[in-house]
This record gives sequence, structure tokens and C-alpha cells, in this order.
Amino acid sequence: MKSFKNHFSVILSLFVLLCSFEFIVLTNKIIKSYEENLIDDYSIIVVSKKAVDKEEMLEKFSIIKSIDELDSSGMIDKIKQTNITQNIASIKEKMPHFYTVKLKQFPTTTVTDNLKKQLLNYNNIDKVEIFSKTYDKIYKVLQLLRAVVLFFTCIICFISILLIIMQLRIWIYEHQERINIMTLFGASFWTKSKALYKMAVIDSIIAAFFASALFLFCSKNEFLKRVLQEI
Repeated sequence: MKSFKNHFSVILSLFVLLCSFEFIVLTNKIIKSYEENLIDDYSIIVVSKKAVDKEEMLEKFSIIKSIDELDSSGMIDKIKQTNITQNIASIKEKMPHFYTVKLKQFPTTTVTDNLKKQLLNYNNIDKVEIFSKTYDKIYKVLQLLRAVVLFFTCIICFISILLIIMQLRIWIYEHQERINIMTLFGASFWTKSKALYKMAVIDSIIAAFFASALFLFCSKNEFLKRVLQEI
């Protein structure tokens, strides 16, 4: 019974340690996936008097991923419905060009402010609309969540390592007499520590098995799968 308790404490500590690492990996994957969705949804609207050179802008602004011109036909149709007598062709000619700009990474407030200033100084660009307030709040919440998860996981890992070290000391104390006798007979370090290493390896394999079984069960559970998909 005493031996079982000794093994159980190490197995439990290793199990918690492995689950903590896996939880960090899973949380980072979820946050990274959400950040990618934010990047795909986030765009900057650029208004220009004349058509801009997309290739030149991509070379000048390394943070820009793509530039797409918005179709102005809908605006023209609305103007036609107002029965304006002015020549539609001349209106279309004077109408500015609208572009949606996608970025390679989700920007901070400082980056968007600098990018806005640079775009406004670029040729023929009159206005730049950056919708960063809502997205920036969400991004900061995600970063805070990642930091909190990492902080508490580090605490759990630290406590688990302390428990493992304490258990190893108990093992050494329990086998001290045997180690001393083997030392008197000139046994090597490996021979004296063989039993301890064997117990450590066995406990590690058992802990890894239970941790793998837990996350395999979670990955197959329909309820958890639906939750993760919704997240």
C-alpha cells in the first residue's frame, strides 16, 4: 500500500504536468485560429482620387497582404434612381476609387496609426478608414487570456515538479541502506540507481498513457467536439 502511494503521487504529478503542457498547446491553437479569423475579417478602407498601383503599394507597405478595389456599380445605380439630370458618365469619372486593404498580421493600435499616416501621404489617397477599436479590444482580451493561462499553467507545472522532486527524495531515503551496501561493494552509479530509474521510467510511461487516453477521449467525445468547433 505504501509503495502504491509513492507511485501514485509521482504518476499524478506527471499526469498533471503533461495535461498542463497539452492545455497550453490547445489554448494557443485556439487563440491562433481566432487571430487568423480576425485577420481575414479585418480590413482597411482606402479612398483615392485616381486608381492606385497595387503592385507598388504592396512593395512599399510590407504589412499589406492584398488590395482589392470595390465595385462602384451599386452607387451608380442608386444615383440613377434619384433621377439626377447630370451626366452619369461624368459622375462616374469624378467618383473616387474605393479599396479594401487586408493585412498580413493583426496590427496593434500603434501600427494602424502609423499605417494610416503613411497611406494618407501616399499618392492620390484622400481618406483612410481603420476600424480597429472593436478588433483591438478583442485582440487584447485574447492576449490577456493567453497570459493568464500561461501564468497558471506555469504555477501548476512548478508545483508538480516540486512534488516529483520530493517523491524522488523519499525514494532515495527508502533505498539509502541498499545504496550504501552497494557502495561498500564498489557498485557503479548506474547499478546503485538502476531501481530508481526503472521506477521513474515506469511511472512516466503510465502517466503518459493516462494523459494520452484522456485527450483521446476528449477528441472523440461528441459534446466536446461540438464545443471546440463552435469555439
